[in-house]
Amino acid sequence: MEFKKNIGKKESILRIGLGVVLLLVSVWLAGWARWIAGLAGLSLIVTAVVGT
Repeated sequence: MEFKKNIGKKESILRIGLGVVLLLVSVWLAGWARWIAGLAGLSLIVTAVVGT
């Protein structure tokens, strides 16, 4: 069973860009905000690469 792509190329680029920004911001944050920003950024990048 194969899944159809759910996102277009522009949205994929936007997700990667926003994910990288969130990962970079997580370096300067402290405590739980660091983890939230890091996980959100990582999930955006993974969903953009996987494409679903």
